[in-house]
Amino acid sequence: MLPALAAADYRADIGYTKLQQQLGLATPDGTGIRVTQVEGSTQVNGQEAWFPDPANAEFVGKTISNASGAPAGLYSSHATSVGGSFYGNMRSIAPGVSDITAFSANDWMGGGALLTILGNGGSRPLSSTSRVANHSYVGSAPGAESYVLRRVDWLVETDEYIQVVGLGNGAGTSYVALLGSAYNVIAAGRTDGQTQVGSVALDETYTVGRTRPDLVDPSDYTSTAAPRIASAVAMLVQAGHDNPAWSSDPVSTSVTNRAGILVRNAERSEVIKAVLMAGADRVTHDSTSIDLLNYRTSSADQTSNGLDRRYGAGQLNVRNSYWILA
Repeated sequence: MLPALAAADYRADIGYTKLQQQLGLATPDGTGIRVTQVEGSTQVNGQEAWFPDPANAEFVGKTISNASGAPAGLYSSHATSVGGSFYGNMRSIAPGVSDITAFSANDWMGGGALLTILGNGGSRPLSSTSRVANHSYVGSAPGAESYVLRRVDWLVETDEYIQVVGLGNGAGTSYVALLGSAYNVIAAGRTDGQTQVGSVALDETYTVGRTRPDLVDPSDYTSTAAPRIASAVAMLVQAGHDNPAWSSDPVSTSVTNRAGILVRNAERSEVIKAVLMAGADRVTHDSTSIDLLNYRTSSADQTSNGLDRRYGAGQLNVRNSYWILA
């Protein structure tokens, strides 16, 4: 399934149009990749809402599982918009994704997935058959933030369960740790530079000033940038899985995670993050009025790891990343 293309839209800006022209019907679309959407709650009619509207045209033919027990008929417009960008039939570049699990953020960090408790010990985070999760929210959990981040990092490393997270909107320094200050996530920002940057100081492990975001997308909000990048992740995970010849390590070409999912080397979390960052554009000519033109031009924006403190590795270019992976 290929999404409809406009003459000039964000798909061209992120290299998708050229990739589709090169691959045609062989363009990966996320088919067979299970994903998770984690949402912060909003108030609707005096109740907390976080579930996307399953009747929306973006979700025809898809199954969205209600993992956190959202009330029937109570839907979040934010979650619906994020879902459309992540796995929707028309707006996503991964419209082939059809199996989605939806959580509220509080439940996902607590009993639904991470099983976070204060203090040392406690059960390991639950396993999941999803390969990609999107988090279009920021938050604080005083006293528990370092535990949450450790569990997120452990989950990514142990299960190859890729977490894409949006940072706060607005230029300046980040002051909320969840979840952008984790090491193993893919932190998403905006091409216009209106992203809260850097990691937050929590302890000797989670220190201040690490480069955040990892890469950016030409979106008006990080809540849109994150699922757009997550949809690119789903595409690349499918491509890595469906092409076993891309995983040619002489010792081991795959791992099996705790959920019993075979994960080939080309679709592992660190590989996908690396090809996204390596393929990112550092100069853009977008269809919008906002372009990335001043990457690392000021010494104040140059990070010690060769990135830009505002843009990370640059703007998402899924075509470049695909061919690096291939």
